[in-house]
Amino acid sequence: MHLKSASIHLSGKASLAGFDVGNPPGYAEPRAVRFDRVDASVLPSTLFRKVLEVEELRIVKPDVTLEFAGPKSNLSVLMDNARRPGPPAGEEAPGRTFIIHKLTIEEAAVRFRSDLIPGGAKSVTLPTLTVENVGTAEGGATFGQVLGTILQQLGTGALKAGQGLVPTELLNDLGSRVGEGVKTIEQLPSKSVEELKKQVPDKNKVEKGVKDFLHQN
Repeated sequence: MHLKSASIHLSGKASLAGFDVGNPPGYAEPRAVRFDRVDASVLPSTLFRKVLEVEELRIVKPDVTLEFAGPKSNLSVLMDNARRPGPPAGEEAPGRTFIIHKLTIEEAAVRFRSDLIPGGAKSVTLPTLTVENVGTAEGGATFGQVLGTILQQLGTGALKAGQGLVPTELLNDLGSRVGEGVKTIEQLPSKSVEELKKQVPDKNKVEKGVKDFLHQN
């Protein structure tokens, strides 16, 4: 990951610019996701505490290159990497954790890149994505878990937007990772879980393809 600049104020306002997530090995593009700007409104009384309480986190114009090597996408690999187990029960997570009351992803652009896509790369813009109450249990969510939630949302949006543009066999693998991500996020205290369940297919539906699932939504 790379960060161009960051500013944090004692008033509770924070902003990150040029935040990049690099591609895993085996993919041609240098990065998977670029966040043009990330704005946060932090509860000032928690600035120096282990658990940072964020009233709102706005991710503005993320640029996603969804690249496929065979049927598996870079986003699937990143979601797998973010799905690492947390500390054992009763133990605190290392480093700072976060409670995010509202997480919004605005104007996300997704470019699908694969030799299997007829006519070459396809680009779409996703509608605004919103998650509420991420990491509300005692201890909050780690940075990796928050990033995993963001990737989960982008993957869900891309899964829907890719219908009709991307071959089903490519969407099937992404759909399975999104479905597995819901199981992981269920371990986090987020009210978004039920909404995510409504958006993603179960394993059997993924194996049959995403078409029926998308029609239900």
